[in-house]
Amino acid sequence: MKYHEMLVNVEDRNHEEPTFEIPQFCDRTSIQKGDYVKVVFNVGERIWLEVTNVGKSSFQGAIINHPISDKIRFNEKVVFGTEHICDIAAPR
Repeated sequence: MKYHEMLVNVEDRNHEEPTFEIPQFCDRTSIQKGDYVKVVFNVGERIWLEVTNVGKSSFQGAIINHPISDKIRFNEKVVFGTEHICDIAAPR
């Protein structure tokens, strides 16, 4: 779970430069195990995670797509917060 420092705070980025819409805060705090969320890495990639654990102040998810960057690996675990979620998808 080495990726936390590589995540972009999309709340801050969207406030500074609203180039894309992020989900409402209430939706981001309602994430459950099995949901899919998209986060942005500071290497310029948006990556989908499957939520594997929901904590009081953070979440854990597994990378479910194959990143282009060699700094990010498929199926690795990522700890993230609501401030990192730029999209939400329903489970398959």
